[in-house]
Amino acid sequence: MKIANKKIVFIAQYAAMYEGNFLKSLYALEDKLNNKGCEVLYILPNKAQERPWFCNASVSHKFLLVHDNPKKATTQLERIFKDIQPNIVHTHFDGFDVPVVKVLRKLGMEKDVEVVWHLHDHLGFMPDIARKAYQVFGFLMHYGRYAKNVSAIGVSAEVAYFTNTWHKLWNGCSFKQLAVVPNAIDTTRISTIKENSTAGHSFLAFGGRNIQKRIDLLIDAAVKLNGGGKTSLDLVSVYITRGTDTDNVVAEKFGKNVPSWCHIVDQRENINELFEMADCFVSSSDAETFSYAICEATIANMPVIQSDIDGTLWNAENPSTYLFKQGDSDSLAETMMNYMKSNPKDLQQACLETRRINLGRYGLDAWCERIIRFYEQL
Repeated sequence: MKIANKKIVFIAQYAAMYEGNFLKSLYALEDKLNNKGCEVLYILPNKAQERPWFCNASVSHKFLLVHDNPKKATTQLERIFKDIQPNIVHTHFDGFDVPVVKVLRKLGMEKDVEVVWHLHDHLGFMPDIARKAYQVFGFLMHYGRYAKNVSAIGVSAEVAYFTNTWHKLWNGCSFKQLAVVPNAIDTTRISTIKENSTAGHSFLAFGGRNIQKRIDLLIDAAVKLNGGGKTSLDLVSVYITRGTDTDNVVAEKFGKNVPSWCHIVDQRENINELFEMADCFVSSSDAETFSYAICEATIANMPVIQSDIDGTLWNAENPSTYLFKQGDSDSLAETMMNYMKSNPKDLQQACLETRRINLGRYGLDAWCERIIRFYEQL
Protein backbone atom coordinates (compact mmCIF):
# COMPACT_ATOMS: atom_id res chain seq x y z
CA MET A 1 0.00 0.00 0.00
CA LYS A 2 1.22 3.48 -0.83
CA ILE A 3 0.77 5.29 2.43
CA ALA A 4 0.67 8.86 1.09
CA ASN A 5 -2.59 10.76 1.61
CA LYS A 6 -4.34 7.92 3.42
CA LYS A 7 -6.92 8.27 6.20
CA ILE A 8 -5.78 6.44 9.32
CA VAL A 9 -7.73 5.81 12.51
CA PHE A 10 -6.08 4.96 15.82
CA ILE A 11 -8.66 3.43 18.16
CA ALA A 12 -7.72 2.39 21.66
CA GLN A 13 -9.38 1.36 24.89
CA TYR A 14 -7.22 3.90 26.69
CA ALA A 15 -8.17 6.40 29.38
CA ALA A 16 -5.19 6.29 31.72
CA MET A 17 -4.41 9.17 34.05
CA TYR A 18 -1.35 10.11 32.00
CA GLU A 19 -0.52 10.14 28.30
CA GLY A 20 2.63 8.15 29.00
CA ASN A 21 4.70 6.52 26.31
CA PHE A 22 1.65 5.10 24.55
CA LEU A 23 0.05 8.32 23.36
CA LYS A 24 3.39 10.09 22.94
CA SER A 25 4.37 7.30 20.54
CA LEU A 26 1.17 7.77 18.54
CA TYR A 27 1.68 11.53 18.39
CA ALA A 28 5.16 10.97 16.94
CA LEU A 29 3.74 8.53 14.40
CA GLU A 30 1.02 11.03 13.50
CA ASP A 31 3.68 13.66 12.74
CA LYS A 32 5.47 11.26 10.39
CA LEU A 33 2.19 10.37 8.67
CA ASN A 34 1.14 14.01 8.35
CA ASN A 35 4.38 14.65 6.50
CA LYS A 36 3.19 12.08 3.98
CA GLY A 37 -0.15 13.85 3.56
CA CYS A 38 -2.09 11.44 5.76
CA GLU A 39 -5.07 12.39 7.92
CA VAL A 40 -5.03 10.86 11.41
CA LEU A 41 -7.98 10.47 13.77
CA TYR A 42 -8.07 9.09 17.31
CA ILE A 43 -11.07 7.24 18.76
CA LEU A 44 -11.05 6.86 22.54
CA PRO A 45 -13.60 5.94 25.21
CA ASN A 46 -15.65 8.75 26.77
CA LYS A 47 -13.76 8.42 30.03
CA ALA A 48 -10.64 9.84 28.37
CA GLN A 49 -12.13 13.34 28.42
CA GLU A 50 -12.01 13.26 32.23
CA ARG A 51 -8.23 12.93 32.23
CA PRO A 52 -5.98 15.95 32.84
CA TRP A 53 -4.12 15.51 29.54
CA PHE A 54 -7.19 15.41 27.29
CA CYS A 55 -7.97 19.12 27.04
CA ASN A 56 -4.50 20.16 25.88
CA ALA A 57 -4.09 17.12 23.64
CA SER A 58 -7.38 17.78 21.85
CA VAL A 59 -6.03 21.14 20.65
CA SER A 60 -3.31 19.45 18.59
CA HIS A 61 -4.95 16.12 17.78
CA LYS A 62 -8.37 15.13 16.48
CA PHE A 63 -10.21 12.98 19.03
CA LEU A 64 -13.62 11.37 18.75
CA LEU A 65 -15.18 9.76 21.81
CA VAL A 66 -17.34 6.64 21.96
CA HIS A 67 -18.96 4.52 24.65
CA ASP A 68 -16.61 3.27 27.37
CA ASN A 69 -17.79 -0.28 26.68
CA PRO A 70 -16.51 -1.17 23.18
CA LYS A 71 -19.41 -3.59 22.64
CA LYS A 72 -21.84 -0.68 23.08
CA ALA A 73 -19.90 1.63 20.75
CA THR A 74 -20.77 -0.10 17.47
CA THR A 75 -23.49 2.38 16.40
CA GLN A 76 -21.09 5.27 16.95
CA LEU A 77 -18.35 3.44 15.04
CA GLU A 78 -20.70 2.82 12.12
CA ARG A 79 -21.41 6.53 11.86
CA ILE A 80 -17.72 7.46 12.10
CA PHE A 81 -16.54 4.93 9.53
CA LYS A 82 -19.31 5.90 7.08
CA ASP A 83 -18.37 9.54 7.47
CA ILE A 84 -14.58 9.40 7.16
CA GLN A 85 -14.11 6.29 4.96
CA PRO A 86 -10.78 5.26 6.53
CA ASN A 87 -8.06 3.38 4.67
CA ILE A 88 -6.48 1.90 7.82
CA VAL A 89 -8.03 1.25 11.23
CA HIS A 90 -5.32 0.52 13.79
CA THR A 91 -6.59 -0.78 17.14
CA HIS A 92 -4.57 -0.79 20.35
CA PHE A 93 -5.14 -3.12 23.27
CA ASP A 94 -7.89 -5.62 22.60
CA GLY A 95 -11.21 -4.02 23.55
CA PHE A 96 -12.09 -2.59 20.14
CA ASP A 97 -10.58 -5.39 18.02
CA VAL A 98 -13.75 -7.40 17.43
CA PRO A 99 -16.25 -4.47 17.41
CA VAL A 100 -14.23 -2.80 14.64
CA VAL A 101 -14.29 -5.96 12.50
CA LYS A 102 -18.01 -6.48 13.11
CA VAL A 103 -18.82 -2.90 12.11
CA LEU A 104 -16.73 -3.02 8.94
CA ARG A 105 -18.35 -6.33 7.95
CA LYS A 106 -21.81 -4.90 8.55
CA LEU A 107 -21.00 -1.85 6.41
CA GLY A 108 -19.51 -4.00 3.64
CA MET A 109 -16.17 -2.19 4.09
CA GLU A 110 -14.06 -5.11 5.31
CA LYS A 111 -12.29 -5.63 1.98
CA ASP A 112 -11.69 -1.90 1.49
CA VAL A 113 -10.21 -1.08 4.90
CA GLU A 114 -6.97 -2.51 6.27
CA VAL A 115 -7.42 -3.50 9.93
CA VAL A 116 -4.35 -3.68 12.14
CA TRP A 117 -4.53 -5.08 15.65
CA HIS A 118 -1.70 -3.92 17.91
CA LEU A 119 -1.18 -6.66 20.48
CA HIS A 120 0.01 -5.10 23.75
CA ASP A 121 -1.37 -7.32 26.47
CA HIS A 122 -0.03 -10.49 27.98
CA LEU A 123 -2.32 -13.43 27.30
CA GLY A 124 -2.31 -16.56 29.37
CA PHE A 125 -4.56 -19.16 30.88
CA MET A 126 -6.35 -18.92 34.19
CA PRO A 127 -5.73 -21.86 36.52
CA ASP A 128 -9.42 -22.70 36.92
CA ILE A 129 -10.42 -25.39 34.39
CA ALA A 130 -13.86 -23.92 33.68
CA ARG A 131 -12.42 -20.48 33.05
CA LYS A 132 -9.66 -21.98 30.92
CA ALA A 133 -12.28 -23.67 28.71
CA TYR A 134 -14.07 -20.34 28.33
CA GLN A 135 -10.76 -18.69 27.43
CA VAL A 136 -10.09 -21.27 24.71
CA PHE A 137 -13.44 -20.39 23.14
CA GLY A 138 -12.73 -16.68 23.50
CA PHE A 139 -9.27 -16.92 21.92
CA LEU A 140 -10.63 -18.93 18.98
CA MET A 141 -13.37 -16.37 18.36
CA HIS A 142 -11.19 -13.29 18.85
CA TYR A 143 -7.94 -14.34 17.17
CA GLY A 144 -9.50 -16.86 14.82
CA ARG A 145 -12.99 -16.15 13.53
CA TYR A 146 -12.85 -12.35 13.69
CA ALA A 147 -9.21 -12.05 12.62
CA LYS A 148 -9.51 -13.68 9.20
CA ASN A 149 -8.68 -10.49 7.26
CA VAL A 150 -6.71 -8.76 10.01
CA SER A 151 -3.01 -7.86 10.16
CA ALA A 152 -1.29 -7.78 13.53
CA ILE A 153 1.64 -6.21 15.33
CA GLY A 154 2.91 -7.82 18.54
CA VAL A 155 4.98 -5.84 21.02
CA SER A 156 6.92 -9.03 21.72
CA ALA A 157 7.55 -12.34 20.01
CA GLU A 158 5.72 -14.04 22.86
CA VAL A 159 2.39 -12.25 22.33
CA ALA A 160 2.69 -12.47 18.52
CA TYR A 161 3.28 -16.23 18.67
CA PHE A 162 0.45 -16.81 21.16
CA THR A 163 -2.19 -14.96 19.14
CA ASN A 164 -1.01 -16.31 15.79
CA THR A 165 -1.37 -19.86 17.14
CA TRP A 166 -5.10 -19.31 17.64
CA HIS A 167 -5.38 -17.66 14.23
CA LYS A 168 -3.84 -20.72 12.59
CA LEU A 169 -6.09 -23.11 14.51
CA TRP A 170 -9.21 -21.41 13.14
CA ASN A 171 -8.09 -20.18 9.72
CA GLY A 172 -5.33 -22.64 8.81
CA CYS A 173 -2.91 -19.79 8.16
CA SER A 174 -1.14 -16.89 9.85
CA PHE A 175 -2.42 -13.34 10.14
CA LYS A 176 -2.65 -11.46 6.86
CA GLN A 177 0.51 -9.62 7.91
CA LEU A 178 2.32 -10.19 11.21
CA ALA A 179 5.28 -8.36 12.70
CA VAL A 180 6.98 -7.92 16.04
CA VAL A 181 7.60 -4.25 16.85
CA PRO A 182 8.76 -3.58 20.42
CA ASN A 183 7.36 -0.50 22.11
CA ALA A 184 9.11 2.85 21.91
CA ILE A 185 10.22 5.21 24.65
CA ASP A 186 9.61 8.94 24.63
CA THR A 187 13.01 9.92 25.94
CA THR A 188 11.97 13.55 26.38
CA ARG A 189 10.06 12.41 29.48
CA ILE A 190 13.31 11.31 31.12
CA SER A 191 15.42 14.23 32.27
CA THR A 192 16.96 12.49 35.26
CA ILE A 193 20.14 10.79 34.10
CA LYS A 194 21.90 9.29 37.09
CA GLU A 195 25.53 10.22 36.55
CA ASN A 196 26.89 8.33 39.51
CA SER A 197 25.28 4.91 39.48
CA THR A 198 26.35 3.18 42.67
CA ALA A 199 25.33 -0.10 44.17
CA GLY A 200 23.01 1.66 46.61
CA HIS A 201 20.52 0.07 48.92
CA SER A 202 17.24 1.65 47.75
CA PHE A 203 14.97 -0.10 45.24
CA LEU A 204 12.05 1.13 43.15
CA ALA A 205 9.18 -0.94 41.73
CA PHE A 206 5.97 0.00 39.96
CA GLY A 207 2.79 -1.45 41.38
CA GLY A 208 -0.21 -2.55 39.36
CA ARG A 209 -2.24 -5.72 39.77
CA ASN A 210 -0.18 -7.90 42.06
CA ILE A 211 -1.19 -11.09 40.27
CA GLN A 212 1.03 -9.77 37.45
CA LYS A 213 3.51 -7.37 39.08
CA ARG A 214 4.26 -9.56 42.13
CA ILE A 215 5.48 -6.79 44.43
CA ASP A 216 4.95 -9.27 47.25
CA LEU A 217 8.19 -10.94 46.09
CA LEU A 218 10.12 -7.69 46.48
CA ILE A 219 8.65 -7.14 49.92
CA ASP A 220 9.54 -10.69 51.00
CA ALA A 221 13.07 -10.31 49.65
CA ALA A 222 13.52 -7.00 51.47
CA VAL A 223 12.27 -8.55 54.72
CA LYS A 224 14.92 -11.27 54.41
CA LEU A 225 17.67 -8.75 53.69
CA ASN A 226 16.56 -6.63 56.62
CA GLY A 227 16.95 -9.45 59.11
CA GLY A 228 13.63 -11.20 58.70
CA GLY A 229 11.91 -8.81 61.07
CA LYS A 230 13.95 -10.16 63.99
CA THR A 231 16.29 -7.18 64.13
CA SER A 232 16.08 -3.43 63.60
CA LEU A 233 18.58 -3.71 60.76
CA ASP A 234 17.47 -1.77 57.68
CA LEU A 235 19.92 -2.83 54.99
CA VAL A 236 17.58 -1.96 52.14
CA SER A 237 14.63 0.33 51.49
CA VAL A 238 11.93 -0.13 48.87
CA TYR A 239 9.68 2.35 47.10
CA ILE A 240 6.58 0.96 45.39
CA THR A 241 4.16 3.03 43.33
CA ARG A 242 0.55 2.60 44.31
CA GLY A 243 -1.28 0.18 42.00
CA THR A 244 -4.63 -1.59 42.01
CA ASP A 245 -4.00 -3.61 45.17
CA THR A 246 -0.62 -2.39 46.43
CA ASP A 247 -1.97 -1.16 49.76
CA ASN A 248 -3.72 -4.48 50.32
CA VAL A 249 -0.55 -6.47 49.59
CA VAL A 250 1.46 -4.41 52.07
CA ALA A 251 -1.30 -4.57 54.68
CA GLU A 252 -1.55 -8.36 54.36
CA LYS A 253 2.19 -8.61 55.02
CA PHE A 254 2.57 -6.11 57.85
CA GLY A 255 -0.89 -5.16 59.10
CA LYS A 256 -0.65 -1.71 60.66
CA ASN A 257 3.03 -2.11 61.49
CA VAL A 258 4.56 -1.19 58.14
CA PRO A 259 8.33 -0.92 58.61
CA SER A 260 10.10 2.36 57.99
CA TRP A 261 11.99 0.93 55.00
CA CYS A 262 8.80 0.17 53.02
CA HIS A 263 7.32 3.15 51.18
CA ILE A 264 4.18 3.30 49.03
CA VAL A 265 4.26 6.34 46.76
CA ASP A 266 1.74 7.72 44.29
CA GLN A 267 2.29 7.28 40.58
CA ARG A 268 2.93 10.57 38.80
CA GLU A 269 3.27 12.06 35.35
CA ASN A 270 6.83 13.21 36.05
CA ILE A 271 8.57 9.86 36.10
CA ASN A 272 11.88 11.52 36.99
CA GLU A 273 10.62 12.12 40.52
CA LEU A 274 10.25 8.38 40.94
CA PHE A 275 13.66 7.49 39.54
CA GLU A 276 15.28 10.01 41.88
CA MET A 277 13.97 8.08 44.90
CA ALA A 278 16.06 4.96 44.43
CA ASP A 279 19.31 3.46 43.17
CA CYS A 280 18.01 0.38 41.36
CA PHE A 281 14.78 -0.56 39.55
CA VAL A 282 13.13 -3.92 40.23
CA SER A 283 10.65 -5.71 37.97
CA SER A 284 9.43 -8.80 39.79
CA SER A 285 6.58 -9.49 37.35
CA ASP A 286 5.25 -12.91 36.45
CA ALA A 287 4.05 -11.57 33.09
CA GLU A 288 4.99 -8.68 30.81
CA THR A 289 4.85 -8.16 27.06
CA PHE A 290 7.58 -5.50 26.98
CA SER A 291 7.72 -3.27 30.10
CA TYR A 292 7.99 0.43 29.43
CA ALA A 293 9.20 0.78 33.02
CA ILE A 294 12.32 -1.32 32.53
CA CYS A 295 13.27 0.57 29.39
CA GLU A 296 12.67 3.96 31.00
CA ALA A 297 14.76 2.99 34.01
CA THR A 298 17.68 2.04 31.78
CA ILE A 299 17.40 5.33 29.87
CA ALA A 300 17.62 7.07 33.27
CA ASN A 301 20.90 5.20 33.78
CA MET A 302 19.54 2.90 36.49
CA PRO A 303 20.57 -0.74 36.93
CA VAL A 304 17.67 -3.17 36.69
CA ILE A 305 16.85 -6.36 38.54
CA GLN A 306 14.22 -8.35 36.64
CA SER A 307 12.54 -11.75 36.66
CA ASP A 308 13.63 -14.17 33.94
CA ILE A 309 10.31 -14.09 32.05
CA ASP A 310 10.09 -14.19 28.24
CA GLY A 311 8.44 -10.78 27.86
CA THR A 312 11.42 -8.84 29.20
CA LEU A 313 14.29 -10.97 27.93
CA TRP A 314 15.07 -8.22 25.41
CA ASN A 315 16.88 -6.48 28.29
CA ALA A 316 18.41 -9.59 29.84
CA GLU A 317 21.75 -9.49 28.02
CA ASN A 318 22.45 -5.85 28.78
CA PRO A 319 25.44 -5.34 31.12
CA SER A 320 23.55 -3.54 33.92
CA THR A 321 20.78 -6.15 34.14
CA TYR A 322 20.51 -8.67 36.99
CA LEU A 323 18.19 -11.67 36.57
CA PHE A 324 16.43 -13.68 39.24
CA LYS A 325 14.23 -16.76 39.04
CA GLN A 326 10.58 -15.91 38.41
CA GLY A 327 8.38 -16.20 41.49
CA ASP A 328 11.30 -16.91 43.85
CA SER A 329 11.82 -14.33 46.61
CA ASP A 330 14.97 -16.11 47.81
CA SER A 331 16.47 -15.75 44.34
CA LEU A 332 15.43 -12.09 44.28
CA ALA A 333 17.04 -11.43 47.68
CA GLU A 334 20.25 -13.09 46.53
CA THR A 335 20.25 -11.04 43.32
CA MET A 336 19.67 -7.81 45.25
CA MET A 337 22.64 -8.66 47.45
CA ASN A 338 24.81 -9.45 44.41
CA TYR A 339 23.87 -6.10 42.91
CA MET A 340 24.79 -4.27 46.13
CA LYS A 341 28.23 -5.93 46.05
CA SER A 342 28.91 -4.61 42.53
CA ASN A 343 31.96 -2.47 41.87
CA PRO A 344 30.64 1.14 41.55
CA LYS A 345 32.89 2.09 38.63
CA ASP A 346 32.07 -1.08 36.71
CA LEU A 347 28.37 -0.59 37.40
CA GLN A 348 28.48 2.99 36.15
CA GLN A 349 30.04 1.90 32.86
CA ALA A 350 27.55 -0.95 32.54
CA CYS A 351 24.61 1.44 33.01
CA LEU A 352 25.97 3.84 30.40
CA GLU A 353 26.38 0.99 27.90
CA THR A 354 22.86 -0.33 28.53
CA ARG A 355 21.48 3.18 28.09
CA ARG A 356 23.29 3.54 24.76
CA ILE A 357 21.97 0.18 23.52
CA ASN A 358 18.35 0.80 24.49
CA LEU A 359 18.31 4.35 23.15
CA GLY A 360 19.31 2.96 19.78
CA ARG A 361 16.78 0.15 19.80
CA TYR A 362 13.70 1.75 21.33
CA GLY A 363 13.68 5.41 20.29
CA LEU A 364 10.51 6.93 18.81
CA ASP A 365 11.97 7.55 15.35
CA ALA A 366 12.92 3.90 14.88
CA TRP A 367 9.50 2.76 16.11
CA CYS A 368 7.63 5.11 13.77
CA GLU A 369 9.62 3.92 10.77
CA ARG A 370 8.84 0.29 11.62
CA ILE A 371 5.11 1.00 11.84
CA ILE A 372 5.09 2.91 8.56
CA ARG A 373 6.99 0.09 6.82
CA PHE A 374 4.35 -2.30 8.16
CA TYR A 375 1.57 -0.12 6.70
CA GLU A 376 3.35 -0.07 3.34
CA GLN A 377 3.32 -3.88 3.26
CA LEU A 378 -0.47 -4.07 3.66
